Amino acid sequence: MRAMCGGVCLFRRLWVAGFWAAVAAVIVLCVVSARAQDSPTADAPPQPDKNVPAVQQTAQQAVEQTAPVGQPQVQAQSAPAGGVPDVFVNRIPADQMAFLSGMAGARSGDVIRDKQFKKMMKSFVPTGEFHYGRDMGLDDALHMVMDKSLVPAQIHDGRYFTIAGSGGPYLAGRAVVWIDMKEGVGIGAFYFHPTNGEPTPSVAVFSRQVKEKALGMTDMPEAFA
Repeated sequence: MRAMCGGVCLFRRLWVAGFWAAVAAVIVLCVVSARAQDSPTADAPPQPDKNVPAVQQTAQQAVEQTAPVGQPQVQAQSAPAGGVPDVFVNRIPADQMAFLSGMAGARSGDVIRDKQFKKMMKSFVPTGEFHYGRDMGLDDALHMVMDKSLVPAQIHDGRYFTIAGSGGPYLAGRAVVWIDMKEGVGIGAFYFHPTNGEPTPSVAVFSRQVKEKALGMTDMPEAFA
């Protein structure tokens, strides 16, 4: 009995010692894991990739830092070859712009009244009301500031057709129309001084060929900007 009791007691002592050794090992692992998570290297920012230019890394970091939590990160769009971003749709066919080459040097006032040009303007001038002193169509506002303009129509780099006028009857109205004859894209800008409490002066850049509701100048063709 003593021998049996001694063996059982010894077994119990060994089992208890092994149990507390296992507990001590688990505690040590938990402490090591916690220290690893709290170490400065765990939250250190990623090192820059030597194969990526520094400017590109800075822009990407700015996008990542400003992106809302849980929202996908948006990469900045860049214009493809030719300088026209992909946001422009419904391009004007080349045969509908061929007559523009013969209008280089003509007065902008004559161009804005030309039947072919007025028809083509419907491709890129938005419809609806535009407030220039009073509510009117944007095409009407363009005619008001360009109708008597003596500024000659110009073609830059063999592809960019422009007309302009600053003869608005009030509020210092002036405007410009820009057409990329190679890409079939038309954009305009209207400038004036609102007096109804809105920010003044105001410049409205417009085109009905864009598929986005809100754009910035970085989304515009570089040649236009």
